[in-house]
Amino acid sequence: MCTVRLARGLTALFVLVLLGGCENTSSLPPYWGGDVETYKKRPHFRAFVLSGRGATSSAGYSWVSSQESADEAIKLALDRCESMPIGYVCKVVYLGDIDVWGMSKEELEHAKEVYTENPAATNDDL
Repeated sequence: MCTVRLARGLTALFVLVLLGGCENTSSLPPYWGGDVETYKKRPHFRAFVLSGRGATSSAGYSWVSSQESADEAIKLALDRCESMPIGYVCKVVYLGDIDVWGMSKEELEHAKEVYTENPAATNDDL
């Protein structure tokens, strides 16, 4: 079970889940938690992208699956997110089952290599 002070709102809850602070996303509203859970069940290669503003009413997100490569998954998910009229930078949150939120460019490249070699990889494999 994951709890967050209500004063911190949906953004704190969403970030907690994305950063691994919660084991499941069942306490999230369907438009976030449901999509993360659905995403995680989809075929590889896949990527989940969120606007830089986070989980707010003006946030945007996109995810894709069944792509030919990790690079294609990232590119398509970013393109879809950035095409939304939200005006914020979109960032990769998940690459497969690897939580890449907040990783440096070099760390993301390493995660991409690991994911490409092993689509079932998690953060433990980095």
